[in-house]
Amino acid sequence: MLGAAFSALALLVSSPHTVWTGPGAQAFALDGSRMAWISGACRTVRLRTVSGGKTWNLGSASRTECDTRGTPIIALAGKRALWTELTFGNFTYTYLLTRAAGEKSPAKQIDYLVHENDLDGEWIPAMAGDGSTLVYLDLLVNGKTLPDDSDVYFADSGSLRRVVGRKRRIVNAQGPPLRLSVAGSHAAVVYADRTPHQSVVLRATNEIRILDLHGTVLSTIATTGAPRAVALTPSYVAALIGNRVAVYRNGTVTRTSAPVFAGTDLDASGRTVVGRAGRAIWALDATTGTARRIATAAGTPIGLSIEGHTVAWAENVHGHGRIRTVSVG
Repeated sequence: MLGAAFSALALLVSSPHTVWTGPGAQAFALDGSRMAWISGACRTVRLRTVSGGKTWNLGSASRTECDTRGTPIIALAGKRALWTELTFGNFTYTYLLTRAAGEKSPAKQIDYLVHENDLDGEWIPAMAGDGSTLVYLDLLVNGKTLPDDSDVYFADSGSLRRVVGRKRRIVNAQGPPLRLSVAGSHAAVVYADRTPHQSVVLRATNEIRILDLHGTVLSTIATTGAPRAVALTPSYVAALIGNRVAVYRNGTVTRTSAPVFAGTDLDASGRTVVGRAGRAIWALDATTGTARRIATAAGTPIGLSIEGHTVAWAENVHGHGRIRTVSVG
């Protein structure tokens, strides 16, 4: 039976296909039939359908001096993208910008968060999009001085911030949020451990909460370990724990994969969960629990995602960027 499951999956996997080539890529996101990515020396933000057609230049993730420090992140929901722009000094400054394909107005800054370099302040650990839902996390890390004059830092609190048009709405995240996935009007949130440390060491707790977009807790999942990544679908939650993916339905684990997942990229659509180990891309059948390598990227996969039958990622090869897709049944 196991062999049959592997064989069926193998027969339904296409060869990887390149859908875009250009300057080096820094970030990638996929939603529905559209993809958004950041590439080039000045980090241009682009959006188009996976199959081709008009490419929209939405703005830049490095507007002033083409600063290439740090790594921007991007999320996509329908025609609207959200991305970060980073600047550095004694502090790390993170600007949140948004724009949709077809908007005549330029990209709009909707938020501005700052933390002391590698120390306390506000961090943006994750963002995600699905359909009309576009959200990001604001995590507040505080520091305090102990009686021996040493400093410790701890995850204090945070919020779930939703992008509605060109504005943001802030809701209670029910704790210091660390990891995020969205599906429709629901969000899966993994929380940061509040234990103080000598430096900002953000570790996850063994808990996932499903929230609505008003911040109400709909359900809670107690995991067997600290999730390194989470992926939400309408029917199940997938969590990367160690190097295995656990599938939870109604709060109970129903399937656990072989120990083949290593990177923290994780996404799910339908019955398929995708992740990676180095450059190897793996697909897990959430119903049978079987996993199979479906592709090997030429460079480290960036923004590995799945929508329907399409698995997509960006990669860099010899200084040039490209976006690749593979179809799974």
